[in-house]
Amino acid sequence: MRFERKLVTIAAGAELPYRASDWDDALVTVEAGCVELVSASGLCCRFDTGAILVLAGVRLRRLWNPGPAEVVISATSRISTDEFHLPPGLHV
Repeated sequence: MRFERKLVTIAAGAELPYRASDWDDALVTVEAGCVELVSASGLCCRFDTGAILVLAGVRLRRLWNPGPAEVVISATSRISTDEFHLPPGLHV
């Protein structure tokens, strides 16, 4: 299985509108800084460097950077292929 990693940056005081399709099947890590996730109802949850999140299926409005420095977020997801290979020695 192969994976792809995307880096997303949010400038200090800026926000990124949430689009569910951007985060499908992704494991999200706050690489640097602090990000607040703002829900559709306005509730905020803050996550600092090192936090590991799953944003798929979450009802968010935006990701916001309240800090004085840029936030860096990585999103790691599987690369889908049409091929499926069993490991050596495994039979169906």
